[in-house]
Amino acid sequence: MLVKINLFYTLILILSLYGRVGICQVIEIGSPKIYNIPPQEYGYESQNFSIIQGDKGMLYIGNLSGILQSDGSDWNLIEVTGAPALCKDHNETIFVGGFNEFGFLKKDDFGNVQFSSLVSKLPEKDKYFGVVGDVISAQEKVFFYTKTQVFQWDYKNLKVIEESNSFLRLFKVNNLLYAYKSGIGLMEYYNGVFTLMVDGDYFSSKKIIDILPYASGLMIKVENEKGFYIYKNNIISKMHSYADDFIKENNYTHGIRLSDGNYAIGTSRCGVVIISPEGEVLYTIGQASGLYDDQIKYLYVDNSNNLWMATNNGLAKVEVPDEFTYFYKTSGLQGGAKTITRHNGILYVATTLGLFYLIPEEHRIPSCSHRQNFAPVPEVHADANNFFVIDEQLYLCTDIGLYKINNKSAELIEEGLFECFLKSETDSNIYFCAKGSGLEAYSYENKKLSKIGQLKNINSHIRTLAQDKNGNLWLGTNYQGVYQVMLPKGWNEKAEYYHFDEGYGLPENFDWLDVYNSSKGILFSTAKGIYRYNSKIRRFYVDTLIGIDFKDNNYWVYPLTEDNEHNLWFSSGIKNLFDKQTCFAKSTKEGYSLNTEVFSKIKNYTIENIFVDTNNIVWFATFDGIIRFDKSLMKKTPDLPTVHFRKISVNGDSLLQIPELTYEQNQEDSLIPRLPFNLNTISFRFSSTNYNDLGKTEYSYRLEGFDKEWAEWSEINKHDYINLPEGFYTFWVKAKDNLGKVSESSAYSFEILPPFYRSLWAYGIYFILLITFMIMVIKWRNYLFEKEKHNLERIIADRTEELVRQKERAEQLVSNILPKQTAEELKTGGRSNRKKYKMATVLFSSIRGFGDISEEVHPEELLDELDKYFHHFDTVVEKLNIEKVRTIGDTYMCAGGIPEKNRTNPIDVVMAALEMRNHLETINKASKTNWSIRIGIHSGPVIAGVVGTKKISFDIWGDTVNIASRMEATGEVGQVNISDVTHEMVHQYFDCELKGKIPVKYKGDIGLYIVKGLKPEYSIENSNVIPNKNFITKLQMIRFDDLEELVMTKLDKGLPKNLYYHNLKHTIDVLNMVEVIGRKENVSEEEMLLLKTAALFHDAGFLIGYDEHELLGIKLAGEILPDYGYTESQIQTISELVYATKLPPNPKNLLEEIMCDADLDYLGRTDFIPVSQNLFRELYEHDKIKTIEDWNKLQVKFISSHKYFTETGRELREVNKQKQLEKIKAMV
Repeated sequence: MLVKINLFYTLILILSLYGRVGICQVIEIGSPKIYNIPPQEYGYESQNFSIIQGDKGMLYIGNLSGILQSDGSDWNLIEVTGAPALCKDHNETIFVGGFNEFGFLKKDDFGNVQFSSLVSKLPEKDKYFGVVGDVISAQEKVFFYTKTQVFQWDYKNLKVIEESNSFLRLFKVNNLLYAYKSGIGLMEYYNGVFTLMVDGDYFSSKKIIDILPYASGLMIKVENEKGFYIYKNNIISKMHSYADDFIKENNYTHGIRLSDGNYAIGTSRCGVVIISPEGEVLYTIGQASGLYDDQIKYLYVDNSNNLWMATNNGLAKVEVPDEFTYFYKTSGLQGGAKTITRHNGILYVATTLGLFYLIPEEHRIPSCSHRQNFAPVPEVHADANNFFVIDEQLYLCTDIGLYKINNKSAELIEEGLFECFLKSETDSNIYFCAKGSGLEAYSYENKKLSKIGQLKNINSHIRTLAQDKNGNLWLGTNYQGVYQVMLPKGWNEKAEYYHFDEGYGLPENFDWLDVYNSSKGILFSTAKGIYRYNSKIRRFYVDTLIGIDFKDNNYWVYPLTEDNEHNLWFSSGIKNLFDKQTCFAKSTKEGYSLNTEVFSKIKNYTIENIFVDTNNIVWFATFDGIIRFDKSLMKKTPDLPTVHFRKISVNGDSLLQIPELTYEQNQEDSLIPRLPFNLNTISFRFSSTNYNDLGKTEYSYRLEGFDKEWAEWSEINKHDYINLPEGFYTFWVKAKDNLGKVSESSAYSFEILPPFYRSLWAYGIYFILLITFMIMVIKWRNYLFEKEKHNLERIIADRTEELVRQKERAEQLVSNILPKQTAEELKTGGRSNRKKYKMATVLFSSIRGFGDISEEVHPEELLDELDKYFHHFDTVVEKLNIEKVRTIGDTYMCAGGIPEKNRTNPIDVVMAALEMRNHLETINKASKTNWSIRIGIHSGPVIAGVVGTKKISFDIWGDTVNIASRMEATGEVGQVNISDVTHEMVHQYFDCELKGKIPVKYKGDIGLYIVKGLKPEYSIENSNVIPNKNFITKLQMIRFDDLEELVMTKLDKGLPKNLYYHNLKHTIDVLNMVEVIGRKENVSEEEMLLLKTAALFHDAGFLIGYDEHELLGIKLAGEILPDYGYTESQIQTISELVYATKLPPNPKNLLEEIMCDADLDYLGRTDFIPVSQNLFRELYEHDKIKTIEDWNKLQVKFISSHKYFTETGRELREVNKQKQLEKIKAMV
């Protein structure tokens, strides 16, 4: 057969390949990032044969153990015999070929992927076909072949469509199916049959092992031949590459076209070589560049355009094509890279150990060994700092001196620590130099760099230099702030300068500071952020243009470079944390637009220098080598990660069905499992197909109905919930990849049913048992409580007895000498203010002839007797709420109406005086003594307070005290002597006799009365001594005025502002009405007192709370009323009257009926409507009623059923109440 290979095309291809020596660009691409997955990581056999990506991004790998399913972190095995071959059809179904096996993968109801065999659809004679070479989906059919047969599955039937006794192989290119049959040649599948292609017989004796797409044609690989054949437009030509020898020597295994149009060629001995469509070698990927195994079995490009390699010993993912490639230290670099530049076409890298240049490669020849991309400049062995160029001459600043670079050699021209140079903006022949010992200036003349001087008085280590628009020079230093050198007219060794540190707007402890020129002004970069300078106020301020918030002083920026388009390139991080990011700030009219996402792959590299090259190339110097960034290959922003459920189980074994839902779909009710209560332990296993950075996916989850917050981010991809209570739950989970992108949340809902023993019929029995049990428990707990209480009380009493005794002694001592209120003021504030009282009653008493008695009676006996008298006097004044002031010898002084003001103090003091006198008379009758007492009383204003600082005492002052003392001194012995002022206040209760007038200095004559005793109508059995009930009631009525003043003040100041009905006015209305109704109902004086007191407290509970205010008012009354002389039985009656106002009213006696009628008196008043509106407003704001319509209906129902209980209430309000009812009904 005539071979029709087109020699013209072949000649053109060869010339195009080998004729580019003089015109092609130097290849400067580094190695791609490689992620190895050794067998130890996935846990199955080492050999892998095929790779395919299925739905949700899941990877399936044909492994010697079977098919491995992976999401990037978890691995599951699907058992299939042989070396599985995989393909995916147009419906995303994955087909599998193995040893005597062919079928597809499908999910069961629980989300588990299983292999489903189709071999049963073959006739018995065709079932034992042996090893499947490959599986291919094309033209909506699936094909698999063995060495001698081709099978076709049309989704209904499985049959043999081609047989041969010689070598047979299938290939798919651009959804077209091709076949190679030994002895026949290259064929194409068309209309259900394989047909020989034009000139396809050329390959009849050549063994085709692979076919790849090439432009609009085919790129064909033949076994044991160098190069590839190109089949295009029915013309066959030969294509050679610089990798031909490499591929032939290392045995071609599999090839694939990458997303950028280049080709990855796998070998069995030396990994993968990447070539361009023109045959240029870009780089090799093998063990020398970090690949775990060199023996390539299969290549695959995933949905993110990453290259996957199935090898004889594991798997690998390689980021090709990618905008980032890497030159590690194995490429010939030594030390950490510090600065990069290009000069005269040569790329130089200066490191901590010297200077290196990139070896030019016009054509790369692939090799299995380490490639030395960089060569050293032998003369430089120093720690480098920065490059600079003067008049096309390259210089390098190092820690030991300044080098002049001449192509691939260097010359040390001056010793010293050189940091950097900066050309003067005002004098083109002057260059400023930052050195370890300050700032120097150099001139450049006649191709020579000469030092002309050093700036005086600055010896700091200068790091960086920048010059502003005024010609002034800025010097950045280590730990010594920044200098501004004033050089507006050029170099001057004695130039004026300013030194700035923390006191000029810069942060505290900012460590180093670098200065950078930019098109938007000088940037001052520190360990705590970037600052700018305001020359008008000579202060620094935080930068706000770049896009990073530097206000918290957490972010550092180093290094920083501005490109020719005024964009900023820099590295930043958080102080004291290994959390770094490389940033690109695009210049805009407003400032900058910040982008960090594109550099997330290199975020944790320590960047020392950034060099913006030509042709969209940027170089990054790091301590691990250098990184090449090709902006033209920059990928679009990666898609958000996805998260899905892998397995949901209950009680450790039973599986739940996992519905196939998108993020927008909700779980149908029929798919929501209802679990019995005994299956209340549920386990979730979830995953995310994230291959950006293998194994770095983090998850957060929350069980709605159980968890209050989302769980912290973690790499753990499972969670168990044990013994969940019954209820409806939704489990939410989301994923976050290594770039910080967070997926949409996936959800799974389920319900746990109550246990059978929580049925309704069981609750009745439980209730009875519970009540019985509670009674027993309460009794038992009361017993235990009392026992424990007794024990605790005993223990506490034992441990604190001494402390209590000491405290009681101290407090008793204070209370004996000071009033309670005054003592409290001293304890809390350290001092007590003196107070003026408009009305107080002062009592003086003394023993007649006490001086003579003291001479006749033994002192001990005398003091014992006097102590008995005074002890009784103390008891009397304490009982009547009178304050003892002091005793001096036989004189006893007390006062009523202090420190608590009251209206009954004249009566109380006179009653105390009578009891003192009567007690002394009784003592005299029973003993040998015959002492006589003289008592004087006067009422009026006094001033009371504490005197002294160390030995404090309580005392009172004023004319009232003096007059009372005068009453005692001039009064009759054995009598209670009162002034005319006191007489005016008490004469209606006591029998008094005028004894005349006594002169008082500055006051004139004052009437003096003696009190004989109580009037008969106010004493028991006309004894004139013991008060009867009538007197006590009268006294209580007077005290009620004090009580009313106290409570009204509390209500006025303490009630909430949103009580529009239950306010002070309502209390006054009820107080008035109980008196009106009470009088008409002929209640007694005591009953009237109880009614008015109950009216005063019936709404006082609102001071404490809104709900159950009646009980709160009763509690308040119980605390206050004992201080106003109310008995326990009176307080009990008042409490019942207050509680009787609780709705609905249900009074039990006349007094409760009066209270109820007075409380609801407004129902029959003419102002019912506005009062009712106020009550609605109050209830609405307290969320007790929703709408006015509901309120009107409620009023109709309440008023219709309401009745006034007393005859007076019905006479006064019933008729008008019915009229108001009609008005309300009209509103409904």
